[in-house]
Parts: sequence; structure tokens; C-alpha cells
Amino acid sequence: MSEAAGKAIRIGDLANPVLSEALKAALPALIGALPFPKSMRWLPGERVSFARPVRYLLCLLGKEGLREAAAHCHAKAEFLKRRLSFARLLNPGPTFNEFAIRLPRKAQEVCAALAEQGYLAGLPLSAVGRGEETDLLVAVTEQRTRAQLDAFAEALARACR
Repeated sequence: MSEAAGKAIRIGDLANPVLSEALKAALPALIGALPFPKSMRWLPGERVSFARPVRYLLCLLGKEGLREAAAHCHAKAEFLKRRLSFARLLNPGPTFNEFAIRLPRKAQEVCAALAEQGYLAGLPLSAVGRGEETDLLVAVTEQRTRAQLDAFAEALARACR
């Protein structure tokens, strides 16, 4: 943050490439060490919590980069939805990066099978008192490639058989 201008600057726009690379390397650990009293957990009592503050993303990406990341999230979520024809989409309208599907098998069983393959498939909605035992909330980020989403869709289809 530039104190003089009162604006956030994108790290990649710094004139000094050595400083830019040093900040890129150090920023995730620095931000990860910050306490977030209102962090989120998927399940009550779970040790793992998460926060994805907008300030962090703005520091890394800048305003245009944040718009671009959001567009990628949306496009990749829509791409994955089209690959999951074996599941029923519970919210058929446009979504940002999360959507719920109804699987042909219990979501917790499917998630366990996919975890053995290294996938965090999503959140079984019945685990948080929402939806049927076969309902799964899936989240897609800008960091996933279409090839990774294809592989995930294929693994999810196999786990549902």
C-alpha cells in the first residue's frame, strides 16, 4: 500500500523485479500468519479454517486482476457444470464459483473415494444439515485448469458408479 497515494499497488507492477519477486514469495506466509477472528470452517469443530480476504487478493492481483480472477472462476464453474451430466444440478441458473449437485450415491462416500485419489470433492450438504445425503456443494477456483477440471469430472463420475 502506498501511504502517499493511499492506493493499493499490484506487486507485479513494481519497478524493481527483485523486490517484486521477494514480495510475491513472502506475502502468502505473511498474510497466512495474520489472525482472522471471523475465519470460516466447513464443519463445526473442524481444525482447519480459511479466509480469503479481498484485501489479500487486491494486493496480489490489483483491481483488474480481481475482475479477471472472478471471470475465470465463473467460466470454469460453468465449464465443470457441463461436464457433470451424470449428476443433477440443483441450481440450474448461473452461479459464481460454487454450485450444488445431486449425485447418484451418498456424497460422503463419493468424497471419501475421491480423497483417496487426492481430490477434495466438495462439501456434502447433509453434513451441515442442508440437503439430501446425495447433495454435494462444489467450488471451482481460478487456479484450476480445464484439464484438471476434466480429470476431476472423470474421477467424480467413476466414484458415482
